[in-house]
Amino acid sequence: MSATRKIVRAAALATAICAGALAGAGCEGPPALSADEADDGALRGELAVYVADLPGAGSRTEYFLRDAAGNERKLLFDSTQPEMVTGVRVKLHGIDSPDGFRVTNYQIVRDPEDAIRSALIDGTPYPLRKFAFILIDTGNGFTPVTYMGTRNTPVTPDLISKRMIADADSIKNYYLYDSYGRQDISNVVIGPVTYTPNACDTSAMSRSLKSMVDAQGGPFDHYLWYYGSNNASCQWSGLASVGSPSSPSKDTWYNASVSCVVLVQEPGHNFGMQHSSSLKCSGVTFADDPNSCTGSEYGDSYDPMGGGCRHMNAWQKTYQGWTGGCNGVRVQASGTFTLLPLEPECNGVQFLQIKSPKTRTFNRPAAGGGGASTETFDWYYLELRTPVDFDGTLAYGSSAMSQRVLLHVATAPRSRTQSGLHTFILDMNPSTSTLDGFTEGQTFTDPAGGLTITARNITTSSATIEVTYTNNSGPGPTCLDNSAFSPPGPTTCGGGAGGTGGGGGTTGGGGTTGAGGRGGTTGTAGAGGRGGTTGTAGATGTAGTTGTAGRGGTTGAGGTTGGGGATGSAGTTGRGGTTGTGGAVGGGGTTGTAGNAGGGTTGAAGNGVVTTGTAGTGVSTGTAGASGSTGAAGNGVITTGTAGTGTVSGTGGSSVPAGAAGNGMVTGQAGAVGPGAGGQGGKGPGEISGGCACDVTGSGPSSGFAAMLAAACVAIARARSRRPGQRQRQQRQQRRQRQQRQEDGR
Repeated sequence: MSATRKIVRAAALATAICAGALAGAGCEGPPALSADEADDGALRGELAVYVADLPGAGSRTEYFLRDAAGNERKLLFDSTQPEMVTGVRVKLHGIDSPDGFRVTNYQIVRDPEDAIRSALIDGTPYPLRKFAFILIDTGNGFTPVTYMGTRNTPVTPDLISKRMIADADSIKNYYLYDSYGRQDISNVVIGPVTYTPNACDTSAMSRSLKSMVDAQGGPFDHYLWYYGSNNASCQWSGLASVGSPSSPSKDTWYNASVSCVVLVQEPGHNFGMQHSSSLKCSGVTFADDPNSCTGSEYGDSYDPMGGGCRHMNAWQKTYQGWTGGCNGVRVQASGTFTLLPLEPECNGVQFLQIKSPKTRTFNRPAAGGGGASTETFDWYYLELRTPVDFDGTLAYGSSAMSQRVLLHVATAPRSRTQSGLHTFILDMNPSTSTLDGFTEGQTFTDPAGGLTITARNITTSSATIEVTYTNNSGPGPTCLDNSAFSPPGPTTCGGGAGGTGGGGGTTGGGGTTGAGGRGGTTGTAGAGGRGGTTGTAGATGTAGTTGTAGRGGTTGAGGTTGGGGATGSAGTTGRGGTTGTGGAVGGGGTTGTAGNAGGGTTGAAGNGVVTTGTAGTGVSTGTAGASGSTGAAGNGVITTGTAGTGTVSGTGGSSVPAGAAGNGMVTGQAGAVGPGAGGQGGKGPGEISGGCACDVTGSGPSSGFAAMLAAACVAIARARSRRPGQRQRQQRQQRRQRQQRQEDGR
């Protein structure tokens, strides 16, 4: 058989062996979380962002990369990234480390931004969000809580159903009132379920129990995992993954806490919201250098994203898409504006966004919200608060708020597809310990000058705001939908559809006000009605909280408020059967660390590759060049030595001594490695660039064998790629050499 045919057959056989052996060595697919790794070395996947609310110690934000199977790898950033929200697809470059994947640069795949909606009163609702509240018994039962002023109230499915749906200050009602009826929720209570957590591994618990939960009415949009007793391994009262309004994340965890702020705030993080903070400056409302002031992560006591069970501030509502049209007006030139209350549905101006003459930055400390971040302050926000529903006495134990104009500072509102930002309330009376709004006739002056804001005629129905710029050269006011605005604006919130009465009745003497109606005296509308606030008839009905009608306009003159029948109490939800806990997910094996390069000296080629002297390819017999001594194998990288030309005859190359094997390394063997550079070193343990990126564990033989075969594949491929002319010239040269030896022998 000719030498050429032998080479071809050997190449085909070795190629088949390579393919089969590499598959058998565990290279049928890349390891978990590398499934989306691109050819350029980048990782692709879905972000998972978690905010842990730490009792009395701020909060902590952590980032993970999630694959299709739900496995997560921790990500490390040099600073907090403002665009990082759960569900966003990203492309990452970085360096792996024992603490996580350290990101050096990243790209985000964005969705088209939602258009700002103009519908206000009777605006189009967003899809209902399905909540599942799961009661978890971790082995110590359920710690009693204080409920409606009663201490040591047992935590039961009935209690949770009340807190989520049935109570007047339920989480359902909170989101309905705060969103002007546009964001409703439903809830199913599941459990108690017995589960023993592995320290504070919340993700493992969620994965283990999710299928059981979904079998009881799921899948759900949001999963609220409630530890019945405090888990000391979890240093937070609440934990949530962070999404965005257009793509909310799903999971929240509660460490034996059912307060209004916690139950509203954690799903708020799911919807993308960050904390509502405060800024206190010594002796002044605001300082030219905000870094001379003190920030408080949960400092906004008028907002559940801060520390109070009140309405969310105007920035947060606009970010969620609950306002639109001319509910907000951007002001960049002098003018006088009528500001209407923030709480009811309204077709008028409910907040002013006033341009600051100077853009400032504030270095928010790392103690809150994860890593330190730089906040931009280039807009002031004014809103009128009045004693209505959650700003009144609807939340149990709260006192009615007197009318006041509040001042916040932040940057421009973000769209529903982006991540949220912190907002900061400013104190108009820094001499007190409380956070105060404008008093009648009070003026705020920008610390650098150039802008004054004065509040006058502050009532429960409106306030007059005077804005004066020294350099009055800015554009005219515009609404949220970018339409032009003519100051001062409407003097009332205006009526909605069906403003002449509910149920077909005429205003006044016909229909009585529906129980719980939020303003107008019209019709028999249900309690959820959010009619106008300025009618001369009676204020809200005295009963009922769940009616869906009654969104009429301002109340008819002369109609008296009906006494409204008391709303019947809803039936209690039957307690579902206890579902057995699923098996805990086994912890995956850790990847072994490849051996460091050995200290042995290398010949011209290291790591088990033959260093040829005067021979090299082993094609013919002769006195082979002495082989270089082999250094200790390195991190799975096969470095091909500088082979000879393969043209010198010899009497058969002797085997090269075997290289000392590192962790998962190839044992060097006398080489038939062809000339040219060897395989490119990989990026990780046992990894070969251009080959199969196996995740080597420990120093077992399979990973080394796979690397050796990969090197052989490279050599064979090169041998096969030689031009036929080369092989023929080599064969002719070998025949001449044999003839010369025969003549010399004579």
